[in-house]
Amino acid sequence: SQLITTINDVLINKAIEFAFAIMAEKNQFKPDVSFSWISLGSEGREEQLLRTDQDNAIIFEDVDPAQLNYTRDYFVLLARQVNDILHQAGFDYCPANMMAGNPDWCLSITEWKKRFSDWIHSPDKGALLFSTIFFDYRYISGEPELVESLNRFLINKVKSEKIFLNFLAKNATQNPVPLSFFKNLIVERSGTHKEEFDLKARALMPLTDIARLLCLEAGNLTTKNTIERYLFLAEQDESRKALYLQAAQAYEFLMHFRATEGFKNKDSGRFIPIKQIS
Repeated sequence: SQLITTINDVLINKAIEFAFAIMAEKNQFKPDVSFSWISLGSEGREEQLLRTDQDNAIIFEDVDPAQLNYTRDYFVLLARQVNDILHQAGFDYCPANMMAGNPDWCLSITEWKKRFSDWIHSPDKGALLFSTIFFDYRYISGEPELVESLNRFLINKVKSEKIFLNFLAKNATQNPVPLSFFKNLIVERSGTHKEEFDLKARALMPLTDIARLLCLEAGNLTTKNTIERYLFLAEQDESRKALYLQAAQAYEFLMHFRATEGFKNKDSGRFIPIKQIS
């Protein structure tokens, strides 16, 4: 996954370079404004093993109100070029349009801080869903200080709004359970994936959500990878060290298993045909 992350990061940076050149050819010149391209979701956590859809966003520095619309319009157009180039390279568009080419996810640093504050202050179902995606942001290109500024802001914000973590914890328990009362794997009962086990929703996501939550509680916003989060937690809490190490080992195994199943079945490896497993 570290190797794939390195390759993906290089591809994204090259796509951004190409996009700037395309914009210049169209006489759309970059404003003198720094920006940062961030990846979200599994790419943000450095956990992509198989090709997947795009989840990304842009942070740009604060500008005068009179310049805001032009600045945003430029970066939205730039991002759409990047999204298109990545799509040509094999990365699907995000079905939910959580991409930097969507003006909702191309914001100034102050707007991003307000957006996160709104999610923390009003943790409804939608806000919690966005939190599980956007708290896994990771710097890819541009000005790293913008991401570091957001990190500092959020560390203090989460500390002062501990009740948000309670809502995030409750949300983490809403993931579908993997086992029945009799310890059998629970498979899909209908639809395209009938009689298949949803490895992502029932096994990987619960571990991902718990690791994110506990790291936020510990004030660690810089560690994004789920396994590294559990290793960090193991160092911080001696009383639960064995449990966290087991969680890290389980997650690593599940990622490996999903990748091998995906290669074998020529798909994402998310849904596992139980009858094919020994």
